[in-house]
Amino acid sequence: MKKRLHYLTVLSFLFFGKIVFAQEGINEPFIVVGDWSVNDNPNGTSNISGGLLDVTMGDQGTSGKYRADLNFLAGTNYTINKEADKLIAIKFIGDKPSTGVLKLELYNLTAGAWINRGGGRYTPAGSVVTTSGDNIYYFDVTPDTNYTTGDIEVNKINFTIADATVPTNYTVDWVASFTNVADIEAYKDTDDDASMSLKGGLLNSVFKVYPNPSTENIFNISLNNKYSKSEAVVKVYNVIGSLVLNKNAKIVNKTISVNHHLLPGVYFVQIEGNTSKLIVK
Repeated sequence: MKKRLHYLTVLSFLFFGKIVFAQEGINEPFIVVGDWSVNDNPNGTSNISGGLLDVTMGDQGTSGKYRADLNFLAGTNYTINKEADKLIAIKFIGDKPSTGVLKLELYNLTAGAWINRGGGRYTPAGSVVTTSGDNIYYFDVTPDTNYTTGDIEVNKINFTIADATVPTNYTVDWVASFTNVADIEAYKDTDDDASMSLKGGLLNSVFKVYPNPSTENIFNISLNNKYSKSEAVVKVYNVIGSLVLNKNAKIVNKTISVNHHLLPGVYFVQIEGNTSKLIVK
């Protein structure tokens, strides 16, 4: 029988071939649409291409103002921790709209309450500029009384990007959580050319995909000890973002085995447990 080669190339951290995946926290690289959406209002547009979210802001209904909010409203929840995920960051290619506001709120599903400064929403606590001149804005929501201690489930994340006084486009590279500004500084130049082939997970959570290439209609994913779930949903997308495989999988001894009948090619593999996401290119 003729063997098929399925190149499930992993997302690398820089050029060193280190295989990494998203920590339990927020890590959205916008390789596929996933569970995020843009409220782009009349005349606004949004699309994902090459690992970037491109947005054209629409008329927000106020004379001379434009708006296009970025929202996570459904799907697999994120698990965040007040000590490990102190900062929520968003990276723009170039910069955010030069006029208007950028604000953030989260919904603490565990406590049943908004993390939004009593309804006022959070504004950036600061920013980091990459070597290429892209801007990362970070928000410190830890003072909020509804950011309770320990692990919490977050099922809604809203970035308000509004009140621009001129028609504006913006491009988002990723949204992620970090422990401190030093971690953002350390990560800032990863994928700073916006190349999807370099887009990596955050920090140092390690996994292994094997065999790679897949030659016998099967591949395995070995998860590190930080992954504590007993099952996961495995989704595979082709290079144009179409879902080509979607199945529930048991995790046995930190390993997932996936049987498939994929045609030869390069695919994106997304693993969604109850609270985590893992993307492999």
